[in-house]
Amino acid sequence: MRYSSRVMEAFSARRVILDALRRVVGEEAETWLDDVVIGWTYNDPLSAYLCKPKRTFRDFNLDQWTKDYDAARCPCRAQRYSSLLSHIPAQLIPDSPYQHVVMMNPNITDNSKLRAMLKLGLNHVPLKALDIDEALYEFEQLLIKVAVNVQEVMQLSERRRKMVSRLALANAKTKMRKYWIRHKHIAAEPIDQTVIKKEVEFLSRRFLILATDKAANTPSFVCVNFIRQLALTRLSIPDFVPMHVEPQTLVEAMQAGTEHLLALHRIGASLPYLMAVFKAHKGTFRWITNTANSVVSSMAELCACLLSFLVPSVREFCEEESCLMEAEFGVKPNLWWPTSSVGEFAASLPPMISSVYSADITRCFELIPTDASDHSLIAAVKFFVECAMKHRCDRSPRDAIRVHVSESGRMSAAWADRHLCPTDTTLHFTEMQVIWVTEWCVTHSLVQLGGQVWRQVLGIPMGLACSPIWCDVYFFRYEYQAMQRMLRSGLHELVAAFRYTFRYVDDVCSLNNPSVRDCFKGSCDRS
Repeated sequence: MRYSSRVMEAFSARRVILDALRRVVGEEAETWLDDVVIGWTYNDPLSAYLCKPKRTFRDFNLDQWTKDYDAARCPCRAQRYSSLLSHIPAQLIPDSPYQHVVMMNPNITDNSKLRAMLKLGLNHVPLKALDIDEALYEFEQLLIKVAVNVQEVMQLSERRRKMVSRLALANAKTKMRKYWIRHKHIAAEPIDQTVIKKEVEFLSRRFLILATDKAANTPSFVCVNFIRQLALTRLSIPDFVPMHVEPQTLVEAMQAGTEHLLALHRIGASLPYLMAVFKAHKGTFRWITNTANSVVSSMAELCACLLSFLVPSVREFCEEESCLMEAEFGVKPNLWWPTSSVGEFAASLPPMISSVYSADITRCFELIPTDASDHSLIAAVKFFVECAMKHRCDRSPRDAIRVHVSESGRMSAAWADRHLCPTDTTLHFTEMQVIWVTEWCVTHSLVQLGGQVWRQVLGIPMGLACSPIWCDVYFFRYEYQAMQRMLRSGLHELVAAFRYTFRYVDDVCSLNNPSVRDCFKGSCDRS
C-alpha cells in the first residue's frame, strides 16, 4: 500500500480489515491474515528531486565542455559562494590554483524552505497534504488485493466481500477524520512549488548533489565543473584506455554478443557511466561505475547469480579438503575466509577471544588484474569454478546450472542435467560457460563520460552486481593456496592460528591470532 500522507498513520490496515471480517464472517476470520504481509511503498525521497548524476557525468558533450571551461570563471566562484569555497580541489588537482565548492552545508541555498528539507536528509520523503480521499483510494486498492490473494476471502460471496470492504473503508475514514482534526496544522512541504523547482534546477545545474560516503542520508554539494575535471583526470591514468567508437555502436555489438541468451532481460540500451561519492572523512571521492539500467546490468546480475550459487559447493569442498589435510598434517586449516553477513560472522565466533586484528585491503577493487595472466581475475574464477565442479561431479551427474529468469527479471539457479536445452525462461551453463560470463563482463568493462567511452583494463568496476563476489573469488584463491603452502612448509602453529580468520569483501578480521600482523606486513617474505 502506498503511503500517501501522514493521515494513513491514523489506523492499522491489518486491524481494520480483521475487524470488518469478524463483523461479517465471525471469529473464525481471526486467523485469515496470519500469513499475509502488508508492505508499504512511499513517494519519491528528496534525492529523486536533487540528485542528477546523469546530467553531470553522462548527458553532456565532453569536447564542447573542455573547449568552453575556464576555471577562473566557474559559476561557483560567484560572490554568493565565496565563503563556501573549499581547499579540497587544490589537493586533488595540484596543478589547479582555483578553489571550488565542495561542502555538506545546506546553506548553499538561500531558500529557507528548501534548506529546511535539506537538513532532514536525502532519504526524507517530503510531506504531502493530509488528503483523506487519496488515502482512502490507496486503502481500497489494498482491499482489492486482499480479496484476490487471500483464499478464505476469495471464497466469500460477492455480497459479503462488498460488505467487508464497505465496513473497512467506513472505519478507516472515521479514524482519518479524527486524525485530521488533531493534526490539521501540519502543512505540506512545498517540493512541487514553482519557486522550489526553480531553485532545485538552479542548484543542480551548478552543483552535483550526491550522497556522502558512510552517511548516505547527508547531501554533499560539489561544483559540476570541478567533478568533471576530476573525472577526466581519473580516466587519464593507464588503468583506462579510450575507445574511439560511438557508444551506440558498442551497445549494438554487446547486445549481439548475448542475443543467444533468449531468457535474459534486456533492461537498458546505454553504457555505464562514471560517477562519484564524496568521502568527507578523507576529503576524497569514491569512484563508481553506475550500471543501473545499462546494457551490462543483466549480464552482471547473471554472473553474480552463477558465482553465488557455487559458493555452498566451494565451502563444502574446502571443508572436505580441510579434513583430508588434518588427517595428513594433524592441523585443520581454515580454507574459506569469506563471510556474507554479520549474522554469519557472529555464529562463527570462538567461545573466548584474546585478540582482535582487523584490516582493510587498500584499493582492492582498483588493483585486481583483469588481463590474461596467471594472477588475473579470470584465473581466480577458473580455480573457483573448478573447485565447485569437482565437489559436484563427485556426487551427482547433474553438473550443469539452470538459471530461471522470472517475468520481473529475478534470477534463481539450480543444478540440472547437462543435456537439457534452454527455454524462453531458463538458461543453462556448463563449467566453461560460467567462466565465459565473467570473461564477457570483464571484456566489456566500459565507462562513459560526456558521450565518450573508456575501457577499464586494471581493476574491477565498483558498481557491478558481480563486483563483491568477484572480490571474494579472487582473494579466496590466494587464501586457500596460502594455507596449503604453510602446511607443506611445516608452519603448523601458524596455520592453526588462522582458524578464526574472516573476510567481508575487502575487510579482514582475525581473532586469537597474535602473529597475523607480521604475516600481513608489506616488507615480509610472501613466499
